[in-house]
Formats: sequence, structure tokens, C-alpha cells
Amino acid sequence: MTFPLTGDVRFIQKNRSLSAKPGQFFIELSNLPYEFYHLHEVSSYVIKVPLTLLRAQSGTIEQQFARSLSIDEGAGRLLGYWCFR
Repeated sequence: MTFPLTGDVRFIQKNRSLSAKPGQFFIELSNLPYEFYHLHEVSSYVIKVPLTLLRAQSGTIEQQFARSLSIDEGAGRLLGYWCFR
């Protein structure tokens, strides 16, 4: 999971493209090729979780990867609180 702290980032994986800014995050499948870029200097917070710990949620992860998600709602709110408190 990548949380941009400053600046906007672009991410492309498996024909999905997104842009994310502070207040958003996205899930990467780091075992697959991807493109990650930005036009200006950025800071980000990255959490790597072994896939074996997430097997029960693998279907959800496949649906949610490479999508901008908010740290202000749902599970993202919990993650945002935990990462930025």
C-alpha cells in the first residue's frame, strides 16, 4: 500500500491507471510489473504486507488494487489513522 504524503503520483499496473494525492492511498501487487512516476518531488509512506497474510482477502485485493482509495472512509480511515497518528 502506498500513501502519498506530499505531491501527486501516477501508477499503472495490469492496464489500470490511477493518480493519487495526499489523503488517498492505493494497493500495489508488487510481485507484478508496474510503473510509478511523479512530475515533482514527493514523499510517500509504503507498507508491504506478505500476501500469505492476506489470502482470505485475496479476492478483495484483486478488485481494489490500482485504485485510488481515501483515508477518510471505510477501512482506509483505519489505515490512515494508524499510519499518520
